[in-house]
Amino acid sequence: MWRGELYAQTHHGAYTSQARSKRGNRRSESLLREAELWSATAAVRDGVPYPYEELDALWKRALLLQSRDILPGGAIAWGHEEAEQTYRSVHRRLQALIRRSAGGPDGGTVLNAGPRARREVVVLDRDLLTGAVDAGQQLSGGRLAVLAEAPALGRGTAGLPLGGTAPVTVTAARDDRGGGHLLDNGLLRVPIDPAGLVRSVLDLTTDREAVAPGCSGNLLQLHRDDPARWSASALDAAPHGDTAHGAAGSGTRRDLDTASSVEVTDSGPLLAGVRVARGTGRSTITQWLTLTAGSRALSIDTDVDWREQDTLLKAVWPDDVADFYLSEIARTVNEFPTARRLRRVEVEPSLLSAGAAAAGAASTIFHATFTPRLRGRETRARQLPTS
Repeated sequence: MWRGELYAQTHHGAYTSQARSKRGNRRSESLLREAELWSATAAVRDGVPYPYEELDALWKRALLLQSRDILPGGAIAWGHEEAEQTYRSVHRRLQALIRRSAGGPDGGTVLNAGPRARREVVVLDRDLLTGAVDAGQQLSGGRLAVLAEAPALGRGTAGLPLGGTAPVTVTAARDDRGGGHLLDNGLLRVPIDPAGLVRSVLDLTTDREAVAPGCSGNLLQLHRDDPARWSASALDAAPHGDTAHGAAGSGTRRDLDTASSVEVTDSGPLLAGVRVARGTGRSTITQWLTLTAGSRALSIDTDVDWREQDTLLKAVWPDDVADFYLSEIARTVNEFPTARRLRRVEVEPSLLSAGAAAAGAASTIFHATFTPRLRGRETRARQLPTS
């Protein structure tokens, strides 16, 4: 029995290379769904013309960028530059369609395109607000955090009072626990040490620890990107850590375990944040670790001024959680085991050539890896009647 994900041997790294292209694709999928949802709603309720031609054209542009090598990350630099420009154009046009159908942000109203009701803290740009918000927290960057609630696929209200929701706080961590800062919202308790590392993520309702004992989360590492065959899609697993937590290595790894600054940016009651800055000697990395009231997730935004060459940046989170995780893609959620294993593909002799057989085997594994698997549905071949 094989325990672990059947990972394509010749495409290590294709999930994470060219992050801007992958983020652009995911954002395009989300905006396409929202634009279709609110455009259909406006057409039915208010008689606004449905933008069929424009949605169809934007959908096809997003599909084009999902072709092999562009979305996986193995295309040439020019291809990814073109893709990023196209994504920006698609995003702008889709956001314009959403504003036309749902109206601009007025500060007191929020839209929820998700399939479940939501009550959470959202961050608004003051420059985009056309109305007043009764209650909110002014953030250090000039934006406004508010508590909002909306039903599934519907419109809700922003600027609600906390009510029974516990506020989030940030305090100085005790010296006997390493110092630093402690984020706490009554649901999660997250200590951040003076190096910007997350020593613990404790679920207070279950008393369950998410970080493996003796380890730290948010550890950034540098690895050499020197694959034997293809850049960005054929990373060698052993030099980058072949264990569940990336502990193994060949000596080329460099841990970024010091920080130039760790400071509190916002202190609640709706949002608390800590800013961590570190560098490699050439590149600079700035992270914002935030926890909001009523949330069970620690959010991390990372901004990198990248000056490295042939180098990988890896974020290590040694987890102490269940043996599977859920990964969402468009219109389905897949379950993957957290255990990591490698498999080798034996290529049988081919009448064409060994190279053609190897390409066919790699292509089969690649497309099986990136094809959505719809759980609970089976496809059966229908047997034709014999004459």
